[in-house]
Amino acid sequence: MCQAVLSLDKRFRDIHTRNPRGGRDGGRDLEAIYEDGRKAWAAVGFQNSVSDSKKNKKEANRKFKSDYERAKAENPSLAVFVFFTNVYLTVGEKEALVKYAKARGTNVVDIYDRERIRIVLDSTDGFAIRFQYLEISLSKSEQAAFFARWGSDIECLITKSITAVETQLARVEFILERQQPLTSFSYYILLNQSVSREELGHFRVDFLMHFMPPRTGYSGFHLGICDDRGGIDGDKVPRQDCMSSIGWVDDRKGVTPRKIFHKSHGIIDSPIRQLSATIYESFLHMPLLDSKLGDLDGNMFAFFVNDRLSKLVERIMIVANEYLIWSANREDISIDLHKRKCTWPYKFSDEELKEPWVRIMPKSTHSFNFSSTTPYRLYRASKILVSGHSCSRD
Repeated sequence: MCQAVLSLDKRFRDIHTRNPRGGRDGGRDLEAIYEDGRKAWAAVGFQNSVSDSKKNKKEANRKFKSDYERAKAENPSLAVFVFFTNVYLTVGEKEALVKYAKARGTNVVDIYDRERIRIVLDSTDGFAIRFQYLEISLSKSEQAAFFARWGSDIECLITKSITAVETQLARVEFILERQQPLTSFSYYILLNQSVSREELGHFRVDFLMHFMPPRTGYSGFHLGICDDRGGIDGDKVPRQDCMSSIGWVDDRKGVTPRKIFHKSHGIIDSPIRQLSATIYESFLHMPLLDSKLGDLDGNMFAFFVNDRLSKLVERIMIVANEYLIWSANREDISIDLHKRKCTWPYKFSDEELKEPWVRIMPKSTHSFNFSSTTPYRLYRASKILVSGHSCSRD
């Protein structure tokens, strides 16, 4: 209890017990750091069934001097000494004890007698200590005062504790699931405004990722989208309401496509607020993506888009399996003109290529980093319920 009481005194910090299980304590029961950085020692001299008699006061005096002398013998440079007693002492009696210690070279001497301890315990800050150690219940008015003083702090502490536990559990869950095979990969580009198909015009996006360490036989993995390059369902005429998605790997020089492993077409919703590309498990059979989720860690990546589209980008998200592994708003990315050396599997017209490529990269890091961040799981696993059936064994 004395440790808790001293903790409410803002002059002291790092308060800890000296020998809580009993035994030789060198004249102090508590150790702390005083406000100016000096060590502080505190002794406790409680008596049973005190009545503030001369005998009680004489014993309190004796205990103070005994503990102080032992503490001083152990630490001759002792500068701060605090004494706790459950005996009521007058102002003169406390001043005499303070004078005794200061005359022997201790600069700061403080005494918590019963009355001073009572005042602390009856304050709003001391209600919890009083209830915990003395089992004195709080009245309704004291409860109101306590929660008015500490309610928001308690709520904040509980919230922080729950958040810390959830954060650690999420970390453990991801560490386990990063060993799972990579079964899907997607990116989503959110625009800063809704635009019509005519306003968007020609568009192209090339997501480029380099595996670290490099894989044998190729330099990078691409997942691109653009306005339709051949229609859907065998239609050879491009459609304005469609877009093409394509995945491929480069040769070692990064100049020509090595092999296309994914092609698809999709309808573009109008008005357009986002563009996205996704590959699923059925396409993940190439050596490039014959990987685990954790194999993405450390891989460098960048987006390349046409100039008109770059001005509309508000946010980009990358999702692998069920995890959001990277996300950034416009203020967190760098955007600059770039000369693309990579040749797309699709051919763009000279008119389309007049609009330059623009590179988009993270400002802070150019790679996925699963050590400094924990990816966010987008979907929680659901529990299979067994209704009306007992799974127990007799």
